[in-house]
Amino acid sequence: DVDTRAAKLIERRRDHLSGRFVVRRYVDDYFVFAANEVVAAEVAEVVATELETYNLSINSKKTTKLARPFITERSAAIERIKGPLAAFLANISMRTIVGAGPGADPEMLSGDEAADLPAEVREPSPKFAIVPKDIRSIHRLKAAFLKQVRAVCRSSEFGYGLVTGYLLPALSNHLIRMCQVDSVSAEDESKYRRCILLLVELVFFLYTVSPTVDQSARLASSVLLALSFLEFVGLRDVKLAVEEEVFRSATAFLRESAEVRPAMQGAGLETLNVVTLVGQLGAEFEIPWHILKLWVVPKGGQLSKLDYFSLITLARYCGGRKVYDDAVREVEKAIADRVRDCSKVDLEASSEVIHLVLDALSCPHFSKEFRKKLLKDCVDKLGTRKPRANAELAGAVQWLESHPWFSDWQDVSLFRSLERRQRTSVY
Repeated sequence: DVDTRAAKLIERRRDHLSGRFVVRRYVDDYFVFAANEVVAAEVAEVVATELETYNLSINSKKTTKLARPFITERSAAIERIKGPLAAFLANISMRTIVGAGPGADPEMLSGDEAADLPAEVREPSPKFAIVPKDIRSIHRLKAAFLKQVRAVCRSSEFGYGLVTGYLLPALSNHLIRMCQVDSVSAEDESKYRRCILLLVELVFFLYTVSPTVDQSARLASSVLLALSFLEFVGLRDVKLAVEEEVFRSATAFLRESAEVRPAMQGAGLETLNVVTLVGQLGAEFEIPWHILKLWVVPKGGQLSKLDYFSLITLARYCGGRKVYDDAVREVEKAIADRVRDCSKVDLEASSEVIHLVLDALSCPHFSKEFRKKLLKDCVDKLGTRKPRANAELAGAVQWLESHPWFSDWQDVSLFRSLERRQRTSVY
């Protein structure tokens, strides 16, 4: 209403301002775009007058004036890192048409040449892939690039958080682009090995500097896609080397996160997504259960006090592996204890409890006896009709297993699941 009244007042009484300004508001922040400072001051005065009728005022201490070109410190920091990033990517890779020789530029193809390309290359996008160059020293390239990143961070008030928030998606996307060819020749194997290892090292380093939930899903999905690509093109030795690097970087991050986490605070989603990523590696990269608990459970805490995401992540990590049978039983007991301590109101109104129960009931890694008892306990607490026999409980559990709630326990394409999580604001 304030915005409308101010606009009408200016329109009626100040014709000389017409077409010379625009006012925009985001929640309680006003932005006045004007032809010059005099016009801006007059418009701001009208807005302030209208605000006073609602006992509101403009905070002069928070008012800032910007002149063209409009660029914030945030935008300036990103602009400063674009050049070093482009140079780094040009040093390690080049663009090529999928199905064409290395280095073929899409812009240089004739109409006939483009028509001869497979349909999936012509449309839809992307029309090109990224292929690696011969990298002589991973360490030297990485050190030089990170030196430039640190220089930008030191000159920016936002520090690593902003810069890594731009770089990590860019490098992850570049890694994905590199995994869009159908085959790799024997002479190119070492190029892919060095380039993918370099990108994985960098994205993990940038992530550990400023971890967020969104970036953890991006990190995990791009790494899992790269591993899937290496398996597909038959570069199993390269895949093993990448898995070793992922395991080394991930476990170092998990260990350090647990050490600096405040007492009685469990692992956050940005940590749990890394646990999920490690769980997708081979059997030789398993984390011992007693170590995993130290990294996920709060110091001095109990499994039964963990939140929904922590318990489900542990169930997904340990499920289906003989070595973790005892761990799965511990997770079952923790969930049973949580439900036992719940009230009827919790089961009816708590989103976290409802998600935990429904996902546990559909989890094939948990024993059927545990799930039948969990279902019975929930029905008893809710006071609804009790199942007439064990067969009815078993039938309900079987149905729930084939109709998962939030976690799709049978989803082998976990990177797609992580991408969906990344796009889900509630997550």
